[in-house]
Amino acid sequence: MVSWLIGYSSEEILAYEEFFGGATLVLTVSDVTFNTRERKIIHNVSLNIDHGECVSIVGINGAGKTTLLKIICGILKPSRGTIRISGWDIESQEMRAKRNLGYVPDTSQLPEFLTGGEFLLLVGRIYGIDLHAYKQALFREACSIGLGDGLRKLIKTYSLGERRKLSILSAILHRPSLLVMDEPTNGLDNSSLTVFFDLLANLKGEGVSILVATHSVEFTRTISDRTLVMVNGEISASNLYGYEGAEFV
Repeated sequence: MVSWLIGYSSEEILAYEEFFGGATLVLTVSDVTFNTRERKIIHNVSLNIDHGECVSIVGINGAGKTTLLKIICGILKPSRGTIRISGWDIESQEMRAKRNLGYVPDTSQLPEFLTGGEFLLLVGRIYGIDLHAYKQALFREACSIGLGDGLRKLIKTYSLGERRKLSILSAILHRPSLLVMDEPTNGLDNSSLTVFFDLLANLKGEGVSILVATHSVEFTRTISDRTLVMVNGEISASNLYGYEGAEFV
């Protein structure tokens, strides 16, 4: 046993040994179902994601994509099934699981009274990161996605595209093992898309896994390793390579 695991529960030690002892799955979703009083929204969904893999989920509006992402991120509790992120259960080991998670929702509620830089410092403190020590590196990364000068501006003055970039940057500050994004290309112009795709390619190269709900065929062609099609709360097709997707956009 690794010495620093002394004092952890047997379940936590097992998760560690499974993850670092050779298992490669960053995300494991097993038989997840989500019901409301009116209807079933998610039906027995299972999926796995490896290190450095990008998986896209496509489907028409109302197919259940956003709901599934919220369940995976621990925002909604499934009626049945389990989710593990880097070996940690999202319900019983929530804090450990979420330290390995970055999330970009479809609409971001950002504190408009802060500057972009102040917001990133706040997020860094939440994750226990002293961003002052990495200020130059952070500024370079912000510049790489076209947000360098924007860090000094109040968020309330941001355009939709700038808000999107800030949300993405805040989600990857701690270099999560899994990055989950809901329609991340909304609000990004063509030049920003190219830079965004380069950023994601670099993250994949670092071993970050990515799960995305999207309507963007360009995203699935450019970044995704696999595409899953969601229909009425179920994964109706999977392992699609070279996905065109016109019927789902």
